[in-house]
Amino acid sequence: MVEYALLMAFIAITLIVATTFIGTELRSEYSDIGTSVANAGN
Repeated sequence: MVEYALLMAFIAITLIVATTFIGTELRSEYSDIGTSVANAGN
């Protein structure tokens, strides 16, 4: 039972870290796209 709890905790931590990393990367990409669109009209 303890092993399953540890496994679930490890999976949860891994998902949180992955989601945070992907979110940061997406924020950077959307920022770059927004800058390109804003500069396209100039």
